[in-house]
Amino acid sequence: MGRDPPLVHRHSADLVLLQRTFLAVGDELAGRYVALHDGARDEHEKQCWLDRVIDVREQKRAVGATDREALSRCIGEWSETLEALRSLTP
Repeated sequence: MGRDPPLVHRHSADLVLLQRTFLAVGDELAGRYVALHDGARDEHEKQCWLDRVIDVREQKRAVGATDREALSRCIGEWSETLEALRSLTP
């Protein structure tokens, strides 16, 4: 009687995976922006990359841990941005 039905357990496990993916992709994107900041040619470019780091961190704080739609949306957007950044740099 104290055990959750399998569907509830799977649902919870899926949410945990989504949360971990959200954090990992967000961390990867912020780290990429930090690397671009560190390699920037001038202060304006450095500030642009720093602003993007801050944006990612603010998004991470703003998204609710159980908001599947927002978690998924951020993962998708961040993944697309990472792919675009990979194509810009060797």
